[in-house]
Amino acid sequence: KFVSNQTMAYLSAKIRKNMEDKNAVKATTHQRIEEVLANSRSVRAEAEAYLKANGIEYKKDTTKWLTINSYCTKFGIEDPQTIHDWIESGVIAPENIQIIEGLEEFKRVKAILYK
Repeated sequence: KFVSNQTMAYLSAKIRKNMEDKNAVKATTHQRIEEVLANSRSVRAEAEAYLKANGIEYKKDTTKWLTINSYCTKFGIEDPQTIHDWIESGVIAPENIQIIEGLEEFKRVKAILYK
């Protein structure tokens, strides 16, 4: 069937508007992601400065030390409470635990398999 010029113009305008809206959303999303990343970098820098000021050397070494959640992921443990229980009961020896005071008792454990 034949489509009138008026209908074609209307559809073209709708498509153009839709594409403009889509591009605007993309730009806004990209800008928001950049803001979140900048904030994240700022928070990390603050945390590193705090640790350094308190004489704590913190290096992100995920081959040797893992956060409790990362340990659970790596070794297939479903509940992070298991690791906390192992720490409390001595299954994980004190030398295999890093506690960073002042960060709500932030703990890392040595990345080895415990039983």
